[in-house]
Amino acid sequence: MYIQITLKQFLVILLINLGLITAITIYYSYKTQKNIEKKYEKRKEDLKNELEQSIKKEYQAKLQKWKNKEEKKIRNDAVNRSNFVLKGKVAEKFTPLLKEFNHDVKNTKFLGDPIDYIAFDITETNPKIYFIEIKTGKSSLNKTQKTIKKAIKKNNVYWETHRIQ
Repeated sequence: MYIQITLKQFLVILLINLGLITAITIYYSYKTQKNIEKKYEKRKEDLKNELEQSIKKEYQAKLQKWKNKEEKKIRNDAVNRSNFVLKGKVAEKFTPLLKEFNHDVKNTKFLGDPIDYIAFDITETNPKIYFIEIKTGKSSLNKTQKTIKKAIKKNNVYWETHRIQ
């Protein structure tokens, strides 16, 4: 059984089918494009995260290396300073025994802080009192020691006798 259709009907059916095929093709192309865009965005985000993690890891390693290096410097500096302080304390104690020390050891009293020694040159005619600070290396007077030195230079030194009953 054959159906007879006219050329006009055939062309209409053909156009409808072509329209459907075109619509289906466009629809699937659109879906495929959206799917590809989603995958692209996801991959882009994944790569961004990987790159951030890689950079973060690299700079954390660099930071840790820098911290270790600086910590070692700080420790070495602390040891060196400790050695200088120790040498200074030893020098403070033994300086009166050196021949360059121009004061009688019997008349020299160790204070330690804020001034290391007071030396008494006691003569009837010209008694003198010396405030002595021992320094080693490049060390200098601290603020309190500078203030004491200034007071001595300005003759702001006094004698007091306290009687306790």
